[in-house]
Amino acid sequence: MVDAGNLFVYGRSYRPRGGVLPPIEKRHEERANLIAEIYSRMKVHAVAVGAMDLALGANRLKALSRKHRLPLLSANLQSAGGAPLFPANRVVDAGGIKFGLFGLTGTHRAYKALMDPAKYKLADPVEAAKAQVKALK
Repeated sequence: MVDAGNLFVYGRSYRPRGGVLPPIEKRHEERANLIAEIYSRMKVHAVAVGAMDLALGANRLKALSRKHRLPLLSANLQSAGGAPLFPANRVVDAGGIKFGLFGLTGTHRAYKALMDPAKYKLADPVEAAKAQVKALK
C-alpha cells in the first residue's frame, strides 16, 4: 500500500488566512500522530511527502516517520540550500515481487503557496521522476 501525500494536515482545517499560514495546533499534531500509527499498523509501504504535510515541518515529519517506522519519500523536495530532506525511493518486496517506489511532492501553485521558501524548494518533478526510474532499474 502507498499514499500520495497531503495526508497529515487536512486542507480544510489548515488554510492560509489573509495570505498567512496559521500556526500548527496541537490537534494537527495529534491527528498526524494517529494517522502515522494507523498507517504503520496497516504496513503501508511508502507515503509521499505532500506540501500540506510540510505545515508540520520537516523535523516533525521525520520524527513521525522514525517513531512509527513509516517511510516518507520525496525525490524533489529539498531544503532551501538544495539538500534532499527525505529519501527519494525504496524497494519493497510484496508477495515475492520487488517493487521500486519513489515519492514526489506536488508543485501546483496552490501547494507552493503553503511552502516556506526560506525552508523548502522543489526540484522539477519530471526530472526527479526520470532520475528515480533510472536509479531503480
